[in-house]
Amino acid sequence: MDRLDFDNAPVAGYLPIALVVPWSSWPDGDIGAGWTMILTAPLRETEWDMIRAFVRRTDRDDLRLRFGQWLDFQNDAILRRFFDIDGKIGELVCTLDEAGDISGILHRALTSPCEAEIALIVRSDLKRTGIGRNLLRVAVARAAQQNLKALRATILRENNAMLRLARKVGAVAREPSGFSVEVEFDLRSKTGASPSPNSPQIPGRLGEAAPA
Repeated sequence: MDRLDFDNAPVAGYLPIALVVPWSSWPDGDIGAGWTMILTAPLRETEWDMIRAFVRRTDRDDLRLRFGQWLDFQNDAILRRFFDIDGKIGELVCTLDEAGDISGILHRALTSPCEAEIALIVRSDLKRTGIGRNLLRVAVARAAQQNLKALRATILRENNAMLRLARKVGAVAREPSGFSVEVEFDLRSKTGASPSPNSPQIPGRLGEAAPA
């Protein structure tokens, strides 16, 4: 796959199709040469190919921790069932590496007009590089801009790394239930936040210009 041409994409205001924004500031040691892509419409084959490549580079146990069960993602019907989005209530926030490959995915689905459920997974070779934290921060900022009141996530109790990450980004753990713990990001003090001026928004899918 050729490297995506983000540098020559036009800068414009937000459009609810898909957008690509550069990662702004990164602490030392983080991977900061990538982009964040937000998909809010049913996925096209080019995007499915990117997700298939992501799954191939992600350990089965990492996929189990994300989805709470063993799944055969070589089966295309299963892949589409668990990664597809409904453009009305769902979206994918994806980070891209320097080659334009997906390095992390956060799935968001509205559960009410003011709340949403999220779940994320980072490619196995790039865990503990700041990608998960960046995904959560993008999701929280975007939800606040859209005046959502809360984001929730259900995390397996054995997934200590994800529980620690959620707490670092501001989530509060609720009562455990069985093998999982629900965490919540309270956005009521953040709603209406403006996007960072250092993060220009580029419309279109995968860096394409938006239609005139």
